[in-house]
Amino acid sequence: MGGVLSSVLLPEQHASIVHGRVDKQVTIWTPGREPQWRTRKASAAAELLAAEAGAEDVFVSVNQFHGRRLVRNLAALTALFVDVDAHDAPTDLVALMDSRLDIIARARLPAPSFVVFSGRGLHFYWVIEPLPAAVLARWQPCQRHLQRLLGGDPAAVDCTRLLRVVGTVNSRAPAHCRTVTGVLNSVSCFKFDWLAEQILPRSRAEIRDIAVQRAKTQSLTKAAGSTGKRTIYDWWMAVYRDLYILIKHHWP
Repeated sequence: MGGVLSSVLLPEQHASIVHGRVDKQVTIWTPGREPQWRTRKASAAAELLAAEAGAEDVFVSVNQFHGRRLVRNLAALTALFVDVDAHDAPTDLVALMDSRLDIIARARLPAPSFVVFSGRGLHFYWVIEPLPAAVLARWQPCQRHLQRLLGGDPAAVDCTRLLRVVGTVNSRAPAHCRTVTGVLNSVSCFKFDWLAEQILPRSRAEIRDIAVQRAKTQSLTKAAGSTGKRTIYDWWMAVYRDLYILIKHHWP
């Protein structure tokens, strides 16, 4: 990771990094302890999490909501993330981080802004300028692409996900790495449109250009008098035109 790295050791630091730019509601989960579920404004959640320092098994939502942690209540997207498990061999999480950062560098993607050592794996965060729920349809493909690239948990890609909090304890991890810690690479956050252009295999502009070219081709076909019932020849010509548009776009 480039830049000057700094250790993140306190729960309130974690809350500030991920949730410090918008003040909707976050969910805190402490399984096995009552109350197990607490919903707080982000500003109040930081203080609440500070009191959880050293406690076992504390989780916080990555994104923010209007009330309960449901997709339909999504209020703000605050980060892209990947949960990389190391359940079988959690002894060298630094080596695991380095291997995934190498994959990111070779893919020419921006380095994550924040990495959490969760005790039995790693959480990679790309902190973004807060986004409304309307951007979820573009946020989700970015999540999927990063998860596949880094070999992350395919079940941990939803916007309602909770992840472990820095400065707390993973009761299921080996003794030497039970405390959840973090490494901060950058205090700034990414503009989502720019980040998505780097992550997704085909940019929004490319998709738009292909759609425009397809519309032009269809318009020319109609203008030439191609009406009436379509034959198998017409169908194969449509396939050929689509292939031609794609080839021309990628290999002009």
